[in-house]
Order: sequence, then C-alpha cells, then structure tokens
Amino acid sequence: MNRSILAMAALSGLAGCGPSGPDFTEPAKVPAAMLVDEFAALASLSSPLTEAGYGSSRVRVERRGKSELLFTIPSSESKDGSTFLLQFTPGQQPLHSEVKVTIEVPALPMGVNKVLSEQKVEDYFQRHTKALIAAMASRESTSAAAHEFVSMFDALALATNPSLKRKLENDVRTIDLEDGEDTATADEPSDEEVNRGMIDNSETDRGDEQLGTEPQGAEPDPREPEGTDPNPD
Repeated sequence: MNRSILAMAALSGLAGCGPSGPDFTEPAKVPAAMLVDEFAALASLSSPLTEAGYGSSRVRVERRGKSELLFTIPSSESKDGSTFLLQFTPGQQPLHSEVKVTIEVPALPMGVNKVLSEQKVEDYFQRHTKALIAAMASRESTSAAAHEFVSMFDALALATNPSLKRKLENDVRTIDLEDGEDTATADEPSDEEVNRGMIDNSETDRGDEQLGTEPQGAEPDPREPEGTDPNPD
C-alpha cells in the first residue's frame, strides 16, 4: 500500500468560510467553458485513496448549468460534508473569464489544541487554481496542478471521516505485520513526502506550504514564572 496515503491522513482542511460571498476570485485568460471542463475533470482523476479501495468518501462533482461546479466530499461528521463551489463568468476581454470560489467544510477538532486550518486550505486551493489556469493559458500540461487538487481532496476526505482514517491506518498496520515490517517505523513519511510539504514532522508551523493544523493557543508552562531565565549563568 502506498505510504503517501498515510501522509494524507496527517493533513488537515479548513474550519469554515464566511457566508457573505466567495473566498476568492481568480481571473483567467481562457474561456469560461474551457475552465469548467478542466475543473470538472478533477473529480474523475485517480488518487491514492481510491486506488487503495477507499473510494466511498472521494470527491464528487455536480454541474449546475453551464457556469457552476459544486465539488462535495462526504463527511461522517457533517451532513453537508466539505464543499467547493466554483462559479465561472466571462471576463472583461474576449475569451477571458474568471472563477469565484466559495469553500465550506465542517469545523472539526484535530487532536489536542489543534483545529482544521481554514486559511491554509483557501491559500492552497487558490495557489493551485492559479497554477492550473496559467498552464491552460500557456497551453502547457495541467497534470501537476491537477495532482495537487487530488491530494487535497483525499486529505480532506480523511480529515473529515475519522472512521475511514482509523480503518486505513489499521489496514496498513495489518499489511505491515503480514509482510514482517516493523510497524513502529512503517508509518513514517519518506523524505520526499516531507520535502513536498505533505507532512510536517517538526513542532513548527510551515505556513501555507501544506494543509495542516493550527494550534488553538499554547498555555505557558506553570513551572516557569514569567521573566525567569531558563538558563541562568
């Protein structure tokens, strides 16, 4: 089983978005119809999660007329799941357009003193929307940007379906035992996964280079009075 699936299990999504309007608007030097088709195709791409047989929570896309797409990732913790609404409109110039994106996911705790990070997911989605649009405008391959969306959708599926995440982890441990691997180290991410920002194996926050959790606020150590030098001469 591909360990990148376990890497995704450590990723997080967003806590919610404002009801007042889109989270961001991105201009494009390509017609709206082309954008609609390109984004709609993301839901049909293969992913590590579906290849491993965990497709029940994969992203689904609904076309709403000719100018809207609604991506939905089912969640066991919310009847609405995680949603990405994309609205495409003509731009100011011929053959130009823009896409308005509104993102909503269930607000879920992610361990002790951590919550799902809204800003990181919005930044992640916007960054790779820019990359996909730029590739289309330059008539280059969009596969790299598309892969980033697939990874994010899988990560949100795991983050918002705790039972699916537990089942995946248990299945991986069982396979490792059958193969005679040391389960104490089998789940550790590879250097490639760490370098790509799929996993943060440090105590620090890397910002929007990955989908991750945000600390809710660290409490000061009661054993150290304020102003005390922890390393006196």
